[in-house]
Amino acid sequence: MTPRRDILITALKAAGLAATAPLIGAAAPYVRLDPERDTLHGERRRLSAEVESLYEQQGRVPADALQVAICAAWANLDRYPKSKRVAVHDLRAKVATIAGSNSITLADPANGGRWFELAHRYARLAGEPSLISLAHARSANAAMYWKACLRQARTDIELARRHADTAELRALAAGEECRVRILYGDTSGALRAAEEAVAFASTSDHSDRIDRCTVGFAHMTVSRALARLPHMGSAAEEHAAEALRTLPRTADLLRAHAHLDIAEARLRSRDIDGALSTADRMLRRCERLEPVLRARLGELATLIERRTGRRCDEIRRHGESRPAACEGSGGGPLGGGGA
Repeated sequence: MTPRRDILITALKAAGLAATAPLIGAAAPYVRLDPERDTLHGERRRLSAEVESLYEQQGRVPADALQVAICAAWANLDRYPKSKRVAVHDLRAKVATIAGSNSITLADPANGGRWFELAHRYARLAGEPSLISLAHARSANAAMYWKACLRQARTDIELARRHADTAELRALAAGEECRVRILYGDTSGALRAAEEAVAFASTSDHSDRIDRCTVGFAHMTVSRALARLPHMGSAAEEHAAEALRTLPRTADLLRAHAHLDIAEARLRSRDIDGALSTADRMLRRCERLEPVLRARLGELATLIERRTGRRCDEIRRHGESRPAACEGSGGGPLGGGGA
């Protein structure tokens, strides 16, 4: 093994994370050896810039390319001198939160759960309420996609709310609370949380970063929850439509989710043709099918098949034939740029 691979594997194993050989091979070149490292302050600035890049690129580059950059950043953080690591606890919390969220996109609950545990730990060690709130809000979001413990999701929501020190973080926590309340059947509580999420979301910021909560992001968060209920289909469609109106055109992943929310709401309201039409629109506009989108399409196809008694080739042929990510990535750990 090369020294870079050794460093990377050691850092991931120490954190309790698993990685495939191709991921190790792709991330290792971006692990810095001692002669390549800057002074302590210089390295801190460099690492901070790399974390900011992760925030900016998430959802805009293929999730597997982002994971390469995440693993390299984690290994470089692990190389920070042990006696000075308190200075990078905040950066570790941010990287772990980004990684946990990216694991949702990659449909990887095993590593995702561990990443969120690391995010909670380092956010507490950093002592920054905003990081604690963000880490727990993003962790609660996993309950919508993975078979998670609802009790843990409720605890995440409580902690996200308790430590939210900005309006955007309050909006983010409320949006995820809407999702969790839907999962355990509290429709009225979910609707109250939905109103709060939209009310406190930022109207001036148009970013799609996961540490922000714009109006578009809040509407998308709510639409995903309400789409699960047949009697809330119209409300889900309204929120999803507003999300599509306000989200940046470059926010491919979030916009794809909003389209699927409309499709799911129509399907649960027994409008199969409308659901298929919306799913087709998403597939034609989406540049890549991330694993989480493939999973959602599979769920839609299964629901349609249960209602019609026939195979839903209109959806399944896309999920089985299209690549998960764009081709031709290169030039850096983030695959050379956004979508």
